[in-house]
Amino acid sequence: MARVLEEREREYFLAAYGDEGARAEDADAGEGEDESLALARALQEEEEREYRNRILAMAGIDPNAEEADSDAEGIDTDAMTYEELCDLGDSVGKVVCGLTEAQVRSIPMVTVDACAHGSKCAVCQVEFELGEDACELPVCRHVYHYECVAPWFSANKACPTCKTEVFQERNP
Repeated sequence: MARVLEEREREYFLAAYGDEGARAEDADAGEGEDESLALARALQEEEEREYRNRILAMAGIDPNAEEADSDAEGIDTDAMTYEELCDLGDSVGKVVCGLTEAQVRSIPMVTVDACAHGSKCAVCQVEFELGEDACELPVCRHVYHYECVAPWFSANKACPTCKTEVFQERNP
């Protein structure tokens, strides 16, 4: 365990100070274990500070008031760990990603005809009856019972089957 810690310390000094820092660290290695523990604590504290600053920056809070370039633009949530995402969610608050009520109500309703008769609603897995009302998504044309899919759209903007956005913005 001590060797692994020493190797990590050496890597840290190489990254932080170049070859001179690594040589100084090698010279100090024989001085005792207390310095190694102090260095380990310092490294851990630095890591915690960096983590805290990263979370604050992602939340749009400037961790260093004197740094003017700090902003939350370009956050790569794909590279974040689960814990970082949870912390970011706690910092930012709830983000609504679904459709508005007006958008959900504007999804076109259709009457099930012979073409859709016998197929199933992908949400509840119940077959559509001839003459029954259902909603048909405008882009992908998937058909669902309105009462089945409306709760889904309160949290999502995409079709539950194919993940196509329900209302795609048109570019001029």
